[in-house]
Amino acid sequence: MDFRVTQEFKLTGDPPDQAATDRLRDRLRAAAPESAAVVELGLGRMRVVMRFAAPSAEAAIAAATASASSVLGSGAAHVEVEPAETV
Repeated sequence: MDFRVTQEFKLTGDPPDQAATDRLRDRLRAAAPESAAVVELGLGRMRVVMRFAAPSAEAAIAAATASASSVLGSGAAHVEVEPAETV
């Protein structure tokens, strides 16, 4: 089953510019090519949305958090998961 995993990270200081955001997205996609990672910036936060084929929601979360943590060097402040068919 495909799952959509949304991770929210807190940002301190100024948010990255568009070029830095694009590089970050490219690094996330290199870490998990099948995920089609998307990076969304907001005031004081960054959202990373990834899609994974996994046997369970827990397995999808584990894959997403491992991929994002390897790129960002920290864990998410908040994680949500839902079947990808509903979005």
